[in-house]
Amino acid sequence: MAGINLQDLGSGKFSLSKGAVFYADDAWDFNSALELDFLGFTEGEISFSLNETYQQLTLEEFTGDLPHEGFVQGEAPVLTIPIFTGDPSLRAILSPTGTSSGGFERQLPVKTRTVVVFPEALFLSANGQTTLELEYDSSAERWELDGSPLNTEQDRLLGQGLWIWRGFFGKPDVVYRHADAGKSVDEVTFTTMYQPLAPNGSRAYYIGDPSEIDIDINSGIVGS
Repeated sequence: MAGINLQDLGSGKFSLSKGAVFYADDAWDFNSALELDFLGFTEGEISFSLNETYQQLTLEEFTGDLPHEGFVQGEAPVLTIPIFTGDPSLRAILSPTGTSSGGFERQLPVKTRTVVVFPEALFLSANGQTTLELEYDSSAERWELDGSPLNTEQDRLLGQGLWIWRGFFGKPDVVYRHADAGKSVDEVTFTTMYQPLAPNGSRAYYIGDPSEIDIDINSGIVGS
């Protein structure tokens, strides 16, 4: 057996950064360029609850609740975003119907979109004062910031990107307040849906660089 050792603290990665949320107006079709827009400014933790479920074999009369076999039944992930809602144009985006109103005569299918969350630090210069533009160069098969290849730290941050291929927003509440000078920050949810066009194993979401699973965000599935 090989020796077992602790790592030095200097080799560890202990931080991420706050998140930056982007969206596509329609769920990506995996057959064209994925166009993403900045959703809005946030304050607080952006969280992604996986809501995993399992099926387990137990022998209650012998070993109690101890599982002997187990299967992952599935996940129903929900993204929660604390977002500033002072801009009225956001109301139609943060809506399962694509409208800011409510009260339809018949049930409607949800308005599906694609949502991507990156660590905000990925877009900042070394001094944190300048924002950089992120692009994927299909011909070079690499990500770039302002035309330059990503460095090691930027590549690490890209690897923490969350890609939710298909889902829908829930509406935020409408709150009028005097406290905090009328500050308007409300939690909205984005419910993940199944996307059969994505590679098997990532048909709900993917965390990391999608090019590593043969997804080119400029055209779709590589080689399809």
